[in-house]
Amino acid sequence: MSNKLLLAFALLGIIVVFSCGLFLPIPIGYRVSMLTAGVIMSVMFSIIIPFDRKHIVRKNGYKIDFTKTKVYFRWNVFDTISVCLALYACICVQALNILVAMGFTIQNPYVQFFTNQSQLWVFIAIAYLISRISLTLKGIKEIKNHGADWD
Repeated sequence: MSNKLLLAFALLGIIVVFSCGLFLPIPIGYRVSMLTAGVIMSVMFSIIIPFDRKHIVRKNGYKIDFTKTKVYFRWNVFDTISVCLALYACICVQALNILVAMGFTIQNPYVQFFTNQSQLWVFIAIAYLISRISLTLKGIKEIKNHGADWD
């Protein structure tokens, strides 16, 4: 899939989530969580998309040319964002644990907020880790077969 199509799906998903959250009778904790997730995703996309366009060389429009792209074999912005998201997810899970240990239930807006945030960012961090490992192994395989053309 091209980046434009992925971005279109992501933006469509965000719009659907926000519209459902604004029009359905959803508790305030979930609404604030959806708004926070939308802001964080917007910031992430505003950093990741320009980096992707600048540093990743593609062939035939969408396939990554690993022989000319060395960004997957060193620490980069993607990894920094991934670590930040994983830390944020851990903080949300710990806050949720503390609130539940104190006796709060799902009726509490803070429990609602941290429940949503924990689920969302743990899922995204795991998905990124799997895709990163997959792309790195694919890149190693392609470089092994064709060699690297890095300057």
